Amino acid sequence: MNGGSIRAASHGAILALAGLLLNVGSAQAADLGGNCCADLEERVAELEATTVRKGNRRVSLTLSGQVNRSLMYWNDDFQDDVYSVDNAIANSRFRMTGNAKLSADITVGFYTEFSLAIGARSHQVNQIDDDGFTGSGGILGGAALGDGIGGAGDSVLDFNQANWYISSEHWGRLTVGRLASATAGIGVIDLSNTGVVANSQPFLWGGGFLLRNGLGSLAALTWGQMCGGPGSSATAAFVGNAGPYSTDCGIHALTRRDAVMYATPTWHGFTFSGSFGEDDFWDVAGRYAGEWHGFRVAAGLGYRWFEDREPDILVIGPPDRRLDDTHRRQWLSSASLMHIATGLFVSGTWMQYEYHGTNPHEIFDLDPNRNRPDTTLWWVDAGIEKNWFGIGATTFYGEYGRVEDGVTGLVAAAPGTTGGLILSGLGPVGARGVVADSEMTWWGVGAVQKVDAAAMDLYLAYRQYTADIRMGASANVAGSPVQIPGGLEDIWYIQAGARIQF
Repeated sequence: MNGGSIRAASHGAILALAGLLLNVGSAQAADLGGNCCADLEERVAELEATTVRKGNRRVSLTLSGQVNRSLMYWNDDFQDDVYSVDNAIANSRFRMTGNAKLSADITVGFYTEFSLAIGARSHQVNQIDDDGFTGSGGILGGAALGDGIGGAGDSVLDFNQANWYISSEHWGRLTVGRLASATAGIGVIDLSNTGVVANSQPFLWGGGFLLRNGLGSLAALTWGQMCGGPGSSATAAFVGNAGPYSTDCGIHALTRRDAVMYATPTWHGFTFSGSFGEDDFWDVAGRYAGEWHGFRVAAGLGYRWFEDREPDILVIGPPDRRLDDTHRRQWLSSASLMHIATGLFVSGTWMQYEYHGTNPHEIFDLDPNRNRPDTTLWWVDAGIEKNWFGIGATTFYGEYGRVEDGVTGLVAAAPGTTGGLILSGLGPVGARGVVADSEMTWWGVGAVQKVDAAAMDLYLAYRQYTADIRMGASANVAGSPVQIPGGLEDIWYIQAGARIQF
């Protein structure tokens, strides 16, 4: 009996003590809660002020991109230097994308992408301009050579793409707006990580540098223009205008248009697409990706048709067909093979660029009845890619490329003569006549190291260019042809840098 009373009293004391502790804890929590919540609200407000927002809850929003910067050493046998550049092989950019589900099968979305348009990019800098403004004749009223924006080499932001799409797993995808057309990237398919710093596009690695003859004189012709010829007259500053001219060969993976594009669903590894826009541009492409007997395979074939001069030329007065004299066609193909177990790989590209128009850059020796010969390009790289160190895949590669007849058929003129289109400034003797034959080759080696934990690629690479131009008699330029004094000097580069993706 007494034992039961004692036990009951003990239980009562314990409950009373628990209640007291709870009351004290509640009071303290109330006091702390006020300070805690105020701090929390301040942190939330800070995060809201620094976070990417979207306008509604129906469409997703994703921010992604990359930064790819490098130090580029160049040497043309008469001059050398080191520039800090944006690596145009895989240039710095950011994008905003989003989508929303209309049904289990249909998705609508958008894609916008921005990048550096100019300012120390690896394909725009040259011997006399470390900012890369030469080709634009100065930006925003700046000097013709360098210092285009505020005198400090600042960059200009570029709208690469802005489009919307409707996608279905059964019916494919329809895209409308500023877009990368069907053949974009069709000539640079490579299953290895080589593409961070090297691919089959010769313009993107030092393409803005000027050729130099054996006497040390600079030409009004760039290494990038050796693939397809210049896109402007000799009165323009060094680098040619935007395509469809020289960049259609030297930067053949890039083809952005204001257009409409349709892509089929993937069928047994095959995908087909086509696009049309910019008045008279259209292209079609087919791609394949799969695995066979321990090998990973990827390949593509595409065809382009250009019949709209870009940038358009406004003709004041009677029509003289200057607006529609461009007519070029282009075949592109590439393939890549990798042995999964060993990491051994080989990739290759073949491209043919055809001239069918009547403007001076598409005819041979200013003869309207004869077009320039086709420009052909081929490139191959091979190497090995394995995760030897545990931090990510390591890629070792070697590459070789060749362009034939890139400026063949174009007229050259010595300084002071009229009717010439290219090659002015090749020395005190100059050059005269028509380019009867031309070629450019390049080779390189390099290594790329992935760092998976930081979404980073570290690279070190070497590339060297060699060119040859042979002159012939021209019916449009007076005097006998003059060969380039001392020939053309080689140029070589070393790039070391990193790409970080986000």
